[in-house]
Amino acid sequence: MITSLNIIIIIMGSLFASIGMIFFKKFSNQLKFLKKKINIIFNKNLILGLISYIIATVLIIFVLKSNELSKIYPITSMNYIFVIILSWFFLKEKITFNKLFGTFFIIVGIIVLVY
Repeated sequence: MITSLNIIIIIMGSLFASIGMIFFKKFSNQLKFLKKKINIIFNKNLILGLISYIIATVLIIFVLKSNELSKIYPITSMNYIFVIILSWFFLKEKITFNKLFGTFFIIVGIIVLVY
C-alpha cells in the first residue's frame, strides 16, 4: 500500500521534473544566442534544469525502494499536469480545452491505477 507521505513525495518529484523541463525549454530558447561551448555548459537554465531532474530522481528512487514500480510510476504522469500549469505561468503558453480535457483523463487514470 502506498502511504500518503509516499504520494506526496512522488508528486514533489513530478513537480521538480516539471520545473526542470521549464528550465530546459528556456535553455533551448537561448541556444541560438550562445556561441561558445563554455556559455552552453555553464548556462543557468541548463544547470537549474539538471538540478531539478536530479532532485526528482532522488525523490522517486526513495519511494521506489519500498513500493511497487507499477503503482508508483503512474503517479509521475502528474508531470503533464504540472508542465501545462508551469508553461502557462512562466512561458505564457495557452491552456486550451483539449489540454484541460486530457488532464482530466490523466487524473482519472492515476486514481484507477494506484487505488
